[in-house]
Amino acid sequence: MNRFERLFASRWGLAVIYVVFLGLYAGASGDRLRQHSQYNHFVYLADGWLHGRLDLASNPPNENDWARVEVLTLKDGRVLKGQFKKIGPTDRFYPLRGPSLTIEQDQIQSKTWIRYISFPPFPAVLMLPFVAIWHLNFNDVIFTVVCAAINPVLL
Repeated sequence: MNRFERLFASRWGLAVIYVVFLGLYAGASGDRLRQHSQYNHFVYLADGWLHGRLDLASNPPNENDWARVEVLTLKDGRVLKGQFKKIGPTDRFYPLRGPSLTIEQDQIQSKTWIRYISFPPFPAVLMLPFVAIWHLNFNDVIFTVVCAAINPVLL
């Protein structure tokens, strides 16, 4: 084993690999490191858990990739949760349970939405302690760069 191979087989070498890739990823991120991303779904998920929720407490900052359930309050007092499909008959409502229903717009008293994060939760688990401190201001870009630099070390 030559000197180069010995260096990268040691803990010191692994630390060098980590620092090099951390610098590369941080450099490639540029100004994006200054604030959280505009698509910080996992921060919202972790924040929801910290407040005992699975859904978003308020409207999201954008409409990118949030799972959305429509909540209809009908004039007859019923409350339905589900979805109007984008294609096909516009009056067909598909509730979360049961068969589809025909609902005319004049039957609807009010319409709201419940939004969920539609991605696997593990990144939010890792972010939980940081979101507990910084809440929705937690910088997910820095977190991603720091975690991404671990990957070359694992190779």
